[in-house]
Amino acid sequence: ASPLLIASLACLQERYDGTLRRWLAPFGMARINTRVVRRSAGELDAYVNVDASRFRYREEQLSPAGGRAAAKMAKNAAIPPEKLRALVEAGRLPKPGGGPSAEKRAASAFTALALARAADGSAAACGLSGGDPGYDETAKMVAEAALCLVAEERAELPAAARGGSGVLTPAAALGGVLERRLG
Repeated sequence: ASPLLIASLACLQERYDGTLRRWLAPFGMARINTRVVRRSAGELDAYVNVDASRFRYREEQLSPAGGRAAAKMAKNAAIPPEKLRALVEAGRLPKPGGGPSAEKRAASAFTALALARAADGSAAACGLSGGDPGYDETAKMVAEAALCLVAEERAELPAAARGGSGVLTPAAALGGVLERRLG
């Protein structure tokens, strides 16, 4: 099996993290997000200090109540798309456009912790927090990405500076310009 396949399968299981001293489960959006991040690493490989062949990435969430809860969270994160569609049609999950109310979104928040380890063993950590991640924060990120394309000088965008074009991820196309706008 390829390393990418092994990494993808590992992200579908709960695990205990000795550094955090907590049980972790796969994050529900990891199936999509990890593909975008890995593609970004591949696109950036030729331009910055990213060795895509050695790059590893996974998304997990803290389990609130130990290993048993983490196992249930892992099972839920692994539900196939066709099963999710069936749950939507059966009324057990919201239909597109049928998300949480403005009041519920206003009361929602997220905190993300990013841990990185380099090949030489050095490590770094950073945190990010915000409001409702599924609607409000995503809308802000999409709007700022669009503004990068229309309001920023084209030459400042990383993809333009490299002569790149085509279908690119936001990290490869907009890089630090988007990062500053999201600041």
